[in-house]
Amino acid sequence: MGSKRLPLTRTVHLVPLVAELERRGLDSNKLLDQFGWSSETIYDHDAFVPAQMIYDFTECAAKLSGDPHFAVHAIEATDLKKWPLFVDAIESSHSVAGCFHYIISKVRAETTAIIYSMHSDGKVARIEAQRTFDPIRYPRQIDGMATVIFANLLELLVGEKYLPENVIVSCGDTSAIPLNQFPKGCLLAGKKAFSITFPSQWLDIGICPFEPEGHNHATDFMFKEISTLSVNIVKGEIKNQLSDRNLKIEKIASTYGMKPHVMRRVLAEKRTSFREIYNTARYEKSRDLLVNTNKQVSEIASDIGYAEVANFTRAFKGWTGQTPVQYRRNHS
Repeated sequence: MGSKRLPLTRTVHLVPLVAELERRGLDSNKLLDQFGWSSETIYDHDAFVPAQMIYDFTECAAKLSGDPHFAVHAIEATDLKKWPLFVDAIESSHSVAGCFHYIISKVRAETTAIIYSMHSDGKVARIEAQRTFDPIRYPRQIDGMATVIFANLLELLVGEKYLPENVIVSCGDTSAIPLNQFPKGCLLAGKKAFSITFPSQWLDIGICPFEPEGHNHATDFMFKEISTLSVNIVKGEIKNQLSDRNLKIEKIASTYGMKPHVMRRVLAEKRTSFREIYNTARYEKSRDLLVNTNKQVSEIASDIGYAEVANFTRAFKGWTGQTPVQYRRNHS
């Protein structure tokens, strides 16, 4: 008997939803706790969880906010022109068709719960998403959000030739999409997670990279910081404060005048996390102190935030396969 693919999704898909909760002054950590997650979990690019949990979290977030269109509003607060996947697609392709092929090929690695595809019969083209399993509870918010993301991407790529009345959008449950999101008669209920139908000739439209524009969205600061705040800068600041055994992302973020959720998003876009950088900083600083100073192992442990030498020794052996004493002996 063949094995069935597990319906999993990357936790980073929750990042804009958590940011939206925080923008509204709502307690995202309390909601994360209910699902057994920490803020670090959702910013870990390598973390996957059951898709149903992602769906349920999003529905709970919408309920907490009191906004039936919560997920769509969360996405609209993000400038998709600066979405790294979209930027990569623009740089790697020369047409609308090429961009969507690139995007679809990449999002396939984000989840096993949805199969994305694009078809054209020469007259009309269709982008659609088909779920690979039957959810226990229907994901209205997630489907609404995904529908609007792909529809907005289509409008961005087609540009001035885009005519909203030539686009038919179908979604399994349209209740999470604002009524004014699409022209009257262009949003239909369907059997798939979503589908977007449009003229095939749009696929041949040539594209070029977008010029940077000024915006007032709260997320603009976050995307600006992506280009200026490097992982090495963050790691250097962490190294300077490692002796603080209670060092948290809140303290490091404040150094740069950033809110914690903004820094988490910045690091997630760079495919890393505060926890990963923190552990790397601990390893690198302890290694340097062992090789370049005569400090006792207990002092080094304290310098990088360990209260117990045994915990430091266990961690260092996990990093190098050697105890601190063995490493010093082999590299002196």
